[in-house]
Amino acid sequence: QIGLTPPIFQTIGSMANIIISFVPETGGSFIRVTGRVALDPFDFSEATPGDSEAMGFMLEGEPVETHIMLSKVMTAKLPVTFSVYNVLTPRTPGVSTWDVTTFGPRTTSGDFVRQDERLNHLGYQVLGLITILTSSVVTPAFYAERDAQALMIVRVSQTLLPGDRMEVHRPPAYVFRADSFRARKNIRALAHGIDNTLVDADGLPLRYFIVLDTTLDQDQECQFSINVDLPTGPQQERQWGISTFRQDPDTGLMVETNTNDFGFPGFRLVSTISFTVAPDMKSPGARINAALNFELPAAVEANEEITLDVTAPLGFEFDAQCMDGSSQVFSKCTGSSNSATLVSSTNRIMDLSVDLMLIVTNPAQTPAINRWRLALKLDDENTNSNLSEWPGYAIEAMQVTYKGSNQLAAQAIGFFTFTPVRAAGDRASIEVISPDIPEHRAYRLSCDEIYPVGLPESPVCSLTGPAGPLRLTLTNSSLAAAVSYTFGISVTNPGVTVAVEDNLWGIMLRDKEGTTADANMEITGMQLEDFPIQMQSIAWDQVITDQMTTISIQFRVLQDTPAGSVTQITVLSPEGVMYSDPSTTVQINPADLPLIDNSPITLSGPSKSLTIHLVQGSVIDQGVYTIMFEVQNPSSMPRDNTWTIQAIKAADDLLRFQEVLPGYQYGQQSPKQLIPIARAATGAAGTYGTALAAGCTVAVVLS
Repeated sequence: QIGLTPPIFQTIGSMANIIISFVPETGGSFIRVTGRVALDPFDFSEATPGDSEAMGFMLEGEPVETHIMLSKVMTAKLPVTFSVYNVLTPRTPGVSTWDVTTFGPRTTSGDFVRQDERLNHLGYQVLGLITILTSSVVTPAFYAERDAQALMIVRVSQTLLPGDRMEVHRPPAYVFRADSFRARKNIRALAHGIDNTLVDADGLPLRYFIVLDTTLDQDQECQFSINVDLPTGPQQERQWGISTFRQDPDTGLMVETNTNDFGFPGFRLVSTISFTVAPDMKSPGARINAALNFELPAAVEANEEITLDVTAPLGFEFDAQCMDGSSQVFSKCTGSSNSATLVSSTNRIMDLSVDLMLIVTNPAQTPAINRWRLALKLDDENTNSNLSEWPGYAIEAMQVTYKGSNQLAAQAIGFFTFTPVRAAGDRASIEVISPDIPEHRAYRLSCDEIYPVGLPESPVCSLTGPAGPLRLTLTNSSLAAAVSYTFGISVTNPGVTVAVEDNLWGIMLRDKEGTTADANMEITGMQLEDFPIQMQSIAWDQVITDQMTTISIQFRVLQDTPAGSVTQITVLSPEGVMYSDPSTTVQINPADLPLIDNSPITLSGPSKSLTIHLVQGSVIDQGVYTIMFEVQNPSSMPRDNTWTIQAIKAADDLLRFQEVLPGYQYGQQSPKQLIPIARAATGAAGTYGTALAAGCTVAVVLS
């Protein structure tokens, strides 16, 4: 008899351990063994007698490729059994055939004398090779995880046919989940399920079967997954087995055709290392202290040292020396980009709960993939002993809005209103970062006109390059948390449109040391237009607390507007400024502005928005237009003390034109002289302006 002895390796190209038993007809001193599958021979170049040496079998001469010769005194009619290890199996699958020959003692000339011989004796079946690729993975890969997904990526050396049966054999301590097979690539199942015919000591099935419903070509890769419960801790036996079977057409029995000889070493499982990260600030771009706490299920010990790898989401930046303060557990922390590595002070961590303080800079916005990863490694091992992930914290940008001119290439004032989450102390600065777009399309910033508006003082302005950043420094005041502030700077818009995703401004509040106290790096800019309206001026008469003020706003239409392109002209006042009744106080010059007949001027919101309604499909003729109206001043000016003028196509919600102007302060002299518009004596136009004889107009605002 010729078979295999453990460990069993039965596939093509494997190193087999062969056991041979026979009864010699006559005595002898030597045994020669050769084998093959079809015409493909076994290779005995590295063969050894195995444990047969203990029974007196000795290697006779050096092993050669074609055979092995052993010496052993044999007695006629007495059984002989021996094993040969490390025999290289042929690359051809099929039933093996063997030749066993015995020889008597050597002659005086050294020749062997043949005694008994058995030729072409049928041996064991050499099977095709199933390879489970090392890219196979189980997810999640934590001990004691239930219902984890084991993804098998497999290649088979022999073609599989519909109706062939594949069996997956699990290692101990794993448990198959019923009906959990999922075809992933190049495989379909006619049937699948748990095989209850072979169970472990606990009565749990060891095999999961799949009946194929597809052809899998030779060496073609297929992928499938089966769900399993994972072991609660490390196991000695981790190997997985896969075999395939085909029905013999003569006997009807299922015959094994391929196997992996349990050659897949199993999945690398890790213990958990649960952890949390608590930042002292969540502001974008802020350099922060992040309190890291991690907990171990058990103490860990290495031969030399333990390393802890911290991986933050992309966009975070660890300091090069990334640990703040000292630690009894770790001696140093080295940071680079979004990764930090800590090295233990000793070769063991006995504390099951460890607290650390890391120094890291927040990204500009919450990362798209916002997960932190912690991995504990022992010595120089490439694999982790403990591993976990944690859902990261959201970056909390302070509330900021931007408003200004929406006209291409316009030079105007852009206003920012921000509400800090954290206070910024004395000598704080406000840094304005324009959208990150190519230089030839960039916004241009300037310190020429700075409007403090709601800031506690007039700041000192400095500029780094035409596109910024622009910095406003408060020399004798601070910024409080949860208080809104508005300021304006000189901005020249690009001469071409900017994509919405690129048109993002940034504001950073820095303390006197330059450390970021708060920020928002995703402030939506104005969608730029090219429309023939140009702002001229704003003028007013006396400005007294709680008293009435007359205001005129003048704009120029550079050329006749396209028909129907504007249906509303809106004036937005600062918070708390109250309009008077528009039917009696609003005047427009010239009077040929194409107003609708019914309620051409309305107020909306808490008396904050004055809207002039134009006839649908009308044209605004080229010329200079003045709107004059009355308002009641509040008891104190708001922090966002700005006026906004807009031209809108309401049906399509299109903002054709916008400009924002700084408001007046109590007692402030108007930059332009205000002259009332003459009223018409009769007619509907009398309320809203006058058309004078000979086509003349009254200049209502003097330059």
